[in-house]
Amino acid sequence: MVLCLPGYETDPGPLAFMLTDLTGYYPGLALVQATGYHAGLISRVLPPESHVSGRSVVSVAWLKENWQRIEDCEPDEVYILDRLELPDAVHQMEFRVLPK
Repeated sequence: MVLCLPGYETDPGPLAFMLTDLTGYYPGLALVQATGYHAGLISRVLPPESHVSGRSVVSVAWLKENWQRIEDCEPDEVYILDRLELPDAVHQMEFRVLPK
């Protein structure tokens, strides 16, 4: 699941955050920034009470209720994508092995 939010002055958006299961590293789920200057970094580790019955699924009701603890925007400004599509330009790039 990908959460998309409006950007900020320091990181114009929209910004995308992937919901990631970090079991084995942290106790459960985290939001990893997928776009913008901080792409690839863990933005927030979600507390255990955000999960649905101990599964690797976040409660939408919990997210709506606690959104202000996670990000500085209103919950109704957030939209959800099933996946994040890469631009066509990435598919046309020429990938090369780095020299030794």
